[in-house]
Amino acid sequence: SVQSAVAALIEEEKKTFRPNMQGYLAHLPSPPEYAFADAPLLADEYARVAAKKRLPSLDMSRYEVPPPAKTRVNDVSAWVEAANNAKAQLVLQSARIDNLELLSKFGPQAWRQHAEELERMERTYQSRLESLKAEVQSVHWERKQEQEAAATTILELETKWGELLSRNYQTEQACLALEAE
Repeated sequence: SVQSAVAALIEEEKKTFRPNMQGYLAHLPSPPEYAFADAPLLADEYARVAAKKRLPSLDMSRYEVPPPAKTRVNDVSAWVEAANNAKAQLVLQSARIDNLELLSKFGPQAWRQHAEELERMERTYQSRLESLKAEVQSVHWERKQEQEAAATTILELETKWGELLSRNYQTEQACLALEAE
């Protein structure tokens, strides 16, 4: 098959290819220097990737509902804090569930409306593009007509110039002939 023939040719080329590693990529432009002056988060992420450090795992501690510390098990205020933390986590999770329910109920319709709006925008821009193309074509047509008319005039003037030049030459020759007599 063609694919196996291509693979064989590539393997054959790989066996004979020995690049000079010093100047192997010298003909290529150097990679751009990125400046993240306005985006310190991007700068930090770029430095992390350049250092080949792993992405830190997500901190799930804010979703936990820990009981009071063992040293404060008998402290009522510690239990009140833990209960308040649990209530706050419950409210947040309830809000997330509500948001997910709203998304599942209204999300598809909102997405369809968004897609329809994008399609309307595309049709508007396509219509404008076609109109601009028609205008450009009209301008080109007018220029072509003007240039063809000018070409006819230029050809007529060149012919007239040639005739006048020929008549001047004939007159000059006649004058020379008369002077010679």
